[in-house]
Amino acid sequence: MKYRLLQADAFFTLFAALFFDPVFRLQNILGHQLNDKQAIGVDPDNDFLRACLTTDIDDPKDFASHIAKRFGLDDVNSEQLLQFETLLECERASVAQYWDVEPAMRKLRDAGFILCVNSNLWPFAKEHIFDRHGLARLFDEDGLVLSYKEGLKKDDSDIYLVAPKRFGIAPEETVFVGDSLQNDCLGPMMHGIKPFLLDRAGGFEGKSIPDGVTRVRNLMQMTEILLS
Repeated sequence: MKYRLLQADAFFTLFAALFFDPVFRLQNILGHQLNDKQAIGVDPDNDFLRACLTTDIDDPKDFASHIAKRFGLDDVNSEQLLQFETLLECERASVAQYWDVEPAMRKLRDAGFILCVNSNLWPFAKEHIFDRHGLARLFDEDGLVLSYKEGLKKDDSDIYLVAPKRFGIAPEETVFVGDSLQNDCLGPMMHGIKPFLLDRAGGFEGKSIPDGVTRVRNLMQMTEILLS
């Protein structure tokens, strides 16, 4: 089968991030389910994570206030807002594009692929990832499927079909690449989308992976398979 559309995860697929768990750090700042026995000082709340990744408010103060109100927390004070803004600065400074992104995407584009991103992101990441770092130019216009814009998170099954429907491409003509076996492989595969597991660090070496999932070490290896 000739594939026509690629969906790529963002974090640890297109770029590395050295600043981990920013959403749960905000959970800590707002004082939600604190637990000093945890490394990040909270019991991670998946409902809190979902709310942050599906809320389209790009002003930090308004965003934090909205989330605090949604979870019945105290009004956000000036110290908490400063901590949140510092957190966002740390996130912005921690992002670096992988070496293989540009050559792989250019090869696939030259071969006629529609290139999309499908990622769990809150609204503060888009500008410095896709605009400042230039990733947006590598992907199709209207090809950014971001959780905060769609109101869907990657464990919502419908998010995998947003790009195929948007571009009029059958799921069976679509591939998905990412570093998460669950979110980037098993989820898409339920819709007939071909998954590539990007195993940059070799953590899946020698491990059993489900039939239909193709493991690759970098994006150029995936590109060679798709174009062979």
